[in-house]
Amino acid sequence: MNKTNLNGKDDNLSLLETQFDVYESQYNMILKQYNTAYQDFMDSISSGDSKYTSYSGSVWWGDGNILQQGTANSEEDCENMCTNNPGCTGTTYNPSKQYCWTSSGQGNVVPGLDTDIAQLPASQDKLRTINSLNSQLQDLNDKLADILDQLQPYYDENGKKIDDKKVLLQNKYQSLQGEQQKLNKLIRE
Repeated sequence: MNKTNLNGKDDNLSLLETQFDVYESQYNMILKQYNTAYQDFMDSISSGDSKYTSYSGSVWWGDGNILQQGTANSEEDCENMCTNNPGCTGTTYNPSKQYCWTSSGQGNVVPGLDTDIAQLPASQDKLRTINSLNSQLQDLNDKLADILDQLQPYYDENGKKIDDKKVLLQNKYQSLQGEQQKLNKLIRE
């Protein structure tokens, strides 16, 4: 049995509409972040930016494949080891040991020793951010589509409006999946 609230609306309908509004707001906020991050990435690529982003107390092992390791007297020496290896996607540098490990493939920056420093080429780091935002957008897209399916019975008289939103969400989802495939290809390169 559906309860109605003071406005004469079904409580479940109100809840679904509120959830939809919240998810749509989150989606739009993350989409703005995605567009900004994407532009930052493209600017970084076009400028030939060779800077690295460092994360103190963290390590980068990529997919677990160590390409090269050895003595490095500075973060810059470690960065150069990576820059000189086309397959390198990041490094772990430990200044107290004066040692550097370069790695390939995808992975995550994870906690390490307090003296460890994970280093990622700025473009690679920006690409990882874009990839993460893309995944969040796809997840929210799925949630929005699910809510639209649940709202369908309430809006049968306005079915066209719901169907139009579903088509729009499906198109956005397909676009995000295509972007995700391109991003994954860039990450692997």
